[in-house]
Amino acid sequence: MADTEQHLEEMLRLANFTIERTGTPIVWVDSTTRFARVNDAACRCFGYSPDEFIRLTAQDIAPGIPTELWPQHWAELKWMQFRTFSDHFRKRSGEKFPVEVEENFIRFEGREYSCSFIKDMTQHFQTQEALRRALDEVQTLKNRLEAENVYLMNEIKLSHNFDEIVTGNPIFMKALQLVEQVAPTDASVLILGETGVGKELIARAIHNLSNRRDRPLIRLNCAALPATLMENELFGHERGAFTGANCRKPGKFDLADGGTLFLDEVGDLPMELQSKLLRVLQEGEFERLGGAETIKVNVRILAATHVDLKALLAEGRFRSDLYYRLNVFPIQCPPLRERREDIPLLVRHFVKASCERNGKSIELIPRHVMESLEGYLWPGNIRELQNVIERAVIISQGNKLEIDSLPKMVIAADATPISPLEVTEREHIIRALETTAWRVGGPKGAAEILGLKRTTLQARMRKLGINRQGLPALPHAH
Repeated sequence: MADTEQHLEEMLRLANFTIERTGTPIVWVDSTTRFARVNDAACRCFGYSPDEFIRLTAQDIAPGIPTELWPQHWAELKWMQFRTFSDHFRKRSGEKFPVEVEENFIRFEGREYSCSFIKDMTQHFQTQEALRRALDEVQTLKNRLEAENVYLMNEIKLSHNFDEIVTGNPIFMKALQLVEQVAPTDASVLILGETGVGKELIARAIHNLSNRRDRPLIRLNCAALPATLMENELFGHERGAFTGANCRKPGKFDLADGGTLFLDEVGDLPMELQSKLLRVLQEGEFERLGGAETIKVNVRILAATHVDLKALLAEGRFRSDLYYRLNVFPIQCPPLRERREDIPLLVRHFVKASCERNGKSIELIPRHVMESLEGYLWPGNIRELQNVIERAVIISQGNKLEIDSLPKMVIAADATPISPLEVTEREHIIRALETTAWRVGGPKGAAEILGLKRTTLQARMRKLGINRQGLPALPHAH
């Protein structure tokens, strides 16, 4: 029996020694909120001596549990026996600090106590706050990289600077190398590519790099005028040539003398004018409407088309001799879907230009927005992309390009599997038509959204068999 009592005394001394040496503050409080005991760690933590602690109440260090709530607190502890909670305790200096408390209900020699193990969470929360600030800084740097580095405009530079041409695509860069090679010559150039790929930019680059750059570059869209007006635009007229011709009017060849004439959509040139154009190319001379004088000119011809001229040759709608005169040096412009790596560069370029025009400041293009733009096939090519970005810049709020400001067909594009070209083109055109309630032309019409001419979109609709509710969409669409 004596050995047992001795052993119990040793265990009691060991327990007391452990309680006093542990670094965790431990306090015992009775049902009246008075402190029955505290360990050395509690004295160091709160700044009281053991004698001072014994004269305190629980509310002196735990103001979050006021006296009137203590009976409820005590009753809940008796029922639960053990619980944990977070609070802010108060030191002798008045400083409050965050704590986590493990509170135990114990009975000892007929009396009831709350025994609490207190963990100072100050360092933990300081670490969390430092981590949060670090993560915020990382996110800020990430956003800055996206805004300033990931999508910065990068103009291609060969031995010359091609103004307004933005690319990093190897195929398009080869086309620019051809531009450099042919520009110093007087050879006719035929620029091929779909609508909206930037054929006019190629023509402008050729002219700007040529010996004719100090003379004008004159442009004529062969698809924009009927044959009766096209001849007048090309060759001009003399006074009295027709009713209303009250004075001599120079044509495009007069204006381009010594410079360059760019014939856009040359495939739409009427047959009756093709022979007259051929004569100018071969002999460098023409007559104005209503005139007998032969006029000599020195004009370089650049032509562009989105149609297959060889197919027009087979159909008898384009002269073979004119074709071979124009096709001295062909340059193919790839569609935007074949130069997807250029989309971020073009987007940043168009965002910057649109912001300058519209007095806005967009500094960030989120990655998910860029991914949506990269996932779309862009049947209207660069012109469509430019129009979409213009609209997005105008609608976006703040300094970030918003996904909600993009057309629905662009947002959904990255979820659409790639299908054969004509099927995909048909789907995109139908999406645009549905977005505009099947309005083809005019402001906010499908043609404007796609960056196409109304007549071009109508032709594509006919070819792809697109109509509404089984009724022909053309020629009555507006």
